[in-house]
Amino acid sequence: MKKDVKAAFFDIDHTLTRHSTAIRCIVYNLRRRTVPLRFIFSIVRPYFKYKKGTMSLNNCNDMMEGMDGLSRARLNTMGELSFKKYREKDLFEEMVALIREYREAGIPVILATSSPRFVVEPYYRYLEADHLIATELGFNDKDETNGQFDGPVAFDDGKRELVESYMKKMDYDPGECAFYSDSIHDLPSLSMVGSPVAVNPDRALEKLARSNHWDILDYRK
Repeated sequence: MKKDVKAAFFDIDHTLTRHSTAIRCIVYNLRRRTVPLRFIFSIVRPYFKYKKGTMSLNNCNDMMEGMDGLSRARLNTMGELSFKKYREKDLFEEMVALIREYREAGIPVILATSSPRFVVEPYYRYLEADHLIATELGFNDKDETNGQFDGPVAFDDGKRELVESYMKKMDYDPGECAFYSDSIHDLPSLSMVGSPVAVNPDRALEKLARSNHWDILDYRK
């Protein structure tokens, strides 16, 4: 734990969890036939681009094609079901313990993820974090998704923008904050804090972290 920080920010997928929470959620609900098949086609291509390191905000926009017209209640149920199914096997115990240490020390914990809110809200509540930064979906007056995002996508520079905005709101000095992530896509956020930490890092982030002498945590087995 970074004892000298004023706030600790954590990515979720592959940082706190072994797998992508969004992919887990979609595949599980497809098996249960509670989500349209078109939903998975809209996310598979962007996901593999993410894994290859070629993801962009334009790829994120492609995901909304299969999510139009789904009710907020239906999405929240999907997220809860997936969380109950995979929480125990997916969460890294060491990272859960680290978050507990921060909370017990009175240091705010903020989760910052590119996954949609409905997918990660259960993790946020379970970990008793202080705030959740996630990708927000747009909804119409019928409380159904409208095929658009509500605000910046919490990915790459979009995540940095949302994290920076929250820091200003809470009067946090970025130099006195920690950011934990597995992905090179979070470099904009990692680069602006005083205590960047690479967790289960991808190859690009591991190489950068070693060259910059950042802390590295790896709990993959």
